[in-house]
Amino acid sequence: MKCMKVFEGSWKVEPLYVDQERFCKSRSVNSQEEYKKCSGGRGRIASKVTMELIFQPSSLLNLPPVSWIIRGIYHHQNHQNVARRS
Repeated sequence: MKCMKVFEGSWKVEPLYVDQERFCKSRSVNSQEEYKKCSGGRGRIASKVTMELIFQPSSLLNLPPVSWIIRGIYHHQNHQNVARRS
């Protein structure tokens, strides 16, 4: 995170009633208690996570880590060696 000038965000977790269409055909479920009554305790509940992130790099020339550059050179050299041997 030290390469970031701004790094902030928010997240929200909402229940997702997976078996609502199967167990509660005509009813709209608004709470966990209603869903348990409607499904007879057999309904599954999942979580829906919504994230909103805002970030801004700290410099105009935000270079990738040195390991990426070395990996790219190594990859390029290996391809040249394989092409020569073929």
